[in-house]
Amino acid sequence: MIANVLHSSRFALRPFGIDDAAAVFEYASNPAFLEYLPLPMPYTRAHADEFVAAQAAVDRSIHPSWAIEVAGKPMGGVNVRFSAGHRAAEIGYGVAPALWNQGIATDAARSVLAAAFAAYPQLTRIQATADSRNAASIRVMEKLGFRCEGLLRRQRVCRDELIDQVVAGLLREEWMPSASSTDRDSNVLDGLPVRQGHFQLESGYHTNLWITLDALFVKPRESAPLVAALAARLRAHAATAVCGPLLGGAFLAHALAMDLGVDFYFTEPSAHKNTPPLFGAEYRLPEDLRGRVRGQRIAVVDDVISAGSSARATMSAVTAAGGSTVAIGALFVLGNIALDHFAGLGIPVESCGRRNLALWEPSVCPLCATGIPLDGGAIASSPAP
Repeated sequence: MIANVLHSSRFALRPFGIDDAAAVFEYASNPAFLEYLPLPMPYTRAHADEFVAAQAAVDRSIHPSWAIEVAGKPMGGVNVRFSAGHRAAEIGYGVAPALWNQGIATDAARSVLAAAFAAYPQLTRIQATADSRNAASIRVMEKLGFRCEGLLRRQRVCRDELIDQVVAGLLREEWMPSASSTDRDSNVLDGLPVRQGHFQLESGYHTNLWITLDALFVKPRESAPLVAALAARLRAHAATAVCGPLLGGAFLAHALAMDLGVDFYFTEPSAHKNTPPLFGAEYRLPEDLRGRVRGQRIAVVDDVISAGSSARATMSAVTAAGGSTVAIGALFVLGNIALDHFAGLGIPVESCGRRNLALWEPSVCPLCATGIPLDGGAIASSPAP
């Protein structure tokens, strides 16, 4: 069995007790907490009493749950329901609105996932579901490594309304990837030339590293496994076409369209006379392609996404032409700016790997503050971020 108590530097996970009813009522009666949950509204103290009593009686070998204790009182919860002889499970999580946007839900769920995979060697798959409108919950899934597997239309009733459910899954080998796949992904980025200095990206953000991506598709056989892996992740979104910005995004879109057996589109940048503001870049579909996009379910992709300027602009072009963006895809995602943006729109992001990257708005760029001019630097031998 999983331990009853799991510790973190920011919180403790422990079983709910009868004395927790007042604290549960305090956060669970908040309409913001209830918005996407099939719980009674209004949520009364009697409901909280029933909840903690039920948690005290649960069989923890099959359906363990933990209160997320912060500063001495419950501020949310995590639970896992096992099935098929502990070969499969489903996880659920929720935190008080006062703790939103602090990574508490992600870290608490991560602690439980780690404990579950460690406790049951036969555990192969853990599933998670979320209201399709709940962008924050979907973002937690993505940060934990879950892959979107489909959309269950009108699957659940929430306060007399039929809602769609996003279904995502996490396999043991994805939670603990093999050394070979990790090394392969790292070597692809590490083998690309990197310049150190002070650079302005197309998005308008500043960074201290410039990764030269031109060589990414020079050897198609080497990039083919990554393309196939990304295609597998995008397949669940049932896209009818893939669209990417020139140049690298279009190369990737064409390869993915071949693998998925769907249509291929590309966007091209519009010329700017002056330096655009943040995310001021514009991409457009060629005139002959615009009429074909209407009604299509599009996966918008780019080779590597940092702030996501070209992916955003391509999505705008797709929308203007009457298409809908069902997913964003990239071989690698650098930093969190793009992830947070698309999560806010409720659009899933699929990738083969993620790494940190320092990105600053020009007004707060430390390199600007110290007088380092833009576009400096030299070819560096250090790996990509």
